[in-house]
Amino acid sequence: MTPRRTLLVDGDDIAWRAALAAGRGGVGSESLEPYLAAEIAMRLEAAQSRLGAHEIVIALTDAENWRRGLWPGYKAHRAGRPRPPALAPARRLLRTRWRARQAPGLEADDLLGLMATGASLAFGALGHDVKEDAKEGAEGDAQSGAPEPRLAAALRRERTPPPPRQDARDLARGASDGAQRVVLSPDKDMRTTPCLLARPDGSVRAVSPDEADDQHAFLTLAGDASDGYPGCPGLGAVKARRLLDAAMIEAAERDARGGRPAFAHGVPHASPARWRAVAEAYRAAGRPLSEALAQARIARVLRCGELTADGRPRLFDPPW
Repeated sequence: MTPRRTLLVDGDDIAWRAALAAGRGGVGSESLEPYLAAEIAMRLEAAQSRLGAHEIVIALTDAENWRRGLWPGYKAHRAGRPRPPALAPARRLLRTRWRARQAPGLEADDLLGLMATGASLAFGALGHDVKEDAKEGAEGDAQSGAPEPRLAAALRRERTPPPPRQDARDLARGASDGAQRVVLSPDKDMRTTPCLLARPDGSVRAVSPDEADDQHAFLTLAGDASDGYPGCPGLGAVKARRLLDAAMIEAAERDARGGRPAFAHGVPHASPARWRAVAEAYRAAGRPLSEALAQARIARVLRCGELTADGRPRLFDPPW
């Protein structure tokens, strides 16, 4: 029997595409809202039909961003870039008509990562004030007031906790509510999250915990120019991939010689070797370990259990 399927949607992408369509169509102010509503509904209904989803949950990015506190240059190069004039109205529609989820300081990726790995889907019903001001549409929408404790509590964990580690079979079975949770996002950062990830053709692939951890370590080394964090100086994507692959092969061969099983719960025993390789690369480049730590924390999309009681991220500590 095919389980029920919940589609977790990147609302930032939906709003941007709808706003672009409105701009191309030269839609006037009087007809803007109904045009945007029709455009958004068309995109969501098409995705729901294509992926056979019974429910859609939409996530939006907040104007404040916890990553900027770790790396001030995070996405700083995007400031001042032209944006579709209809972006803010499109985001408002997602919040009001489609009850999009948004949390203080978090990006849509974080909300998707939390929900995809077992956090509750119910937090959006709690409600929280959204301050509409000059910041709206810049990266997200500004929030007023302190983080809502009930929001953080709902995000942290389902009533029935997910297993500490998931493999592809766990992901296919679905969350504790019995539904598969499938992420619909064009953002490559979602590959750092163990989840079911929708493809443009309507198929779904499982990102295993090992693949997600590998991609996370890779971004820590290679950086991400589109998000404004540099990674390790002197290491591009090709060198970063070679370094990580070599570290994992060497560790796996060492384990094999010692008679140690290659995997535990679907995760290679050699996984910590990735992070040791990351630390060594930063030292070799003459950079302090604190810089490697900051890059690793920025590159991580939050997972279930990585939000504190007051709504703040639990910062990642690599096993190096």
